[in-house]
Amino acid sequence: MKVDNAIAELAMSSNPAELGVYKPSMRTFSYELGRGDRIIFDMNYADHTIMLLRVCDHKSAYGMD
Repeated sequence: MKVDNAIAELAMSSNPAELGVYKPSMRTFSYELGRGDRIIFDMNYADHTIMLLRVCDHKSAYGMD
């Protein structure tokens, strides 16, 4: 349910980038779900769309062991 709420919050936001943290090495945004889980997303400003790339734990999100 937490993921559903986070996705709804991103979708309803006038600027989802403000809710996430930009990760320059990945060229994406990260939204913290808590307890080490993340939503990795990108935005297309021209189309006003949010692309969900991953919903996973911190290690998987950033490719760390």
